[in-house]
Amino acid sequence: MILNHDVRERKLAKGDACMEMPSKLGSVAKMTLAWYVLLVWFFLVLGASVSGWFLGPRGQPPVLLGLAVGVPILLGFLLFFASSAVRRFVRSMNPVTITALQSYRVIGVATLVLSSWHQLPALFSMPVGWGDIFIGSTAPLAALALASGRRSGKVIFLLWSVLGILDLVDGIVLGVAIQVGLLPTAIDVSAMSLFGMSLITVYLVPISILLHLIGLSQLRKGSNM
Repeated sequence: MILNHDVRERKLAKGDACMEMPSKLGSVAKMTLAWYVLLVWFFLVLGASVSGWFLGPRGQPPVLLGLAVGVPILLGFLLFFASSAVRRFVRSMNPVTITALQSYRVIGVATLVLSSWHQLPALFSMPVGWGDIFIGSTAPLAALALASGRRSGKVIFLLWSVLGILDLVDGIVLGVAIQVGLLPTAIDVSAMSLFGMSLITVYLVPISILLHLIGLSQLRKGSNM
């Protein structure tokens, strides 16, 4: 009897393992697809940046730059609401991990360096650069607060996410306002459209906004559970 019971237990365990395999393979396949989407997106942006497509004349709206930033965000929204598979994939992401990932935002220090070289106006680089440094340096703390599972931790994460989005929106608004002449400055923001910095503008900015929105979606899902 004991032997038969052990055999049944092994069969059940083996069956459970077999059932988990397709689920794990599906998850890995989605992550692989997402990785290649990001990779293709990066090389498209890289090619356009090297070719100087994002650089426009001062006094005119940066149309191509705006499209490069806005279209991926809009596409992400449309896919999220139109595809249940995309929603499941997004909601399967670990919000703590994608929050800590935004430590890369400290790269915003580059705007302060360019400002010191008189290649960006302080009106733009100071709020954008210090804002990015703050968000990037506090990303691990926001992730830790969220991981605690406490209400206070969720409030801290929510506040950090809102500030992170405002920092990005502030950079976009200031950049456009200076570019079209609404905020006259001796130095323009064309450096943000040139190869190197344009990768931050048209690649990392939309990714950061999408990561913030995914994190907030995860927070909302957790609150409804």
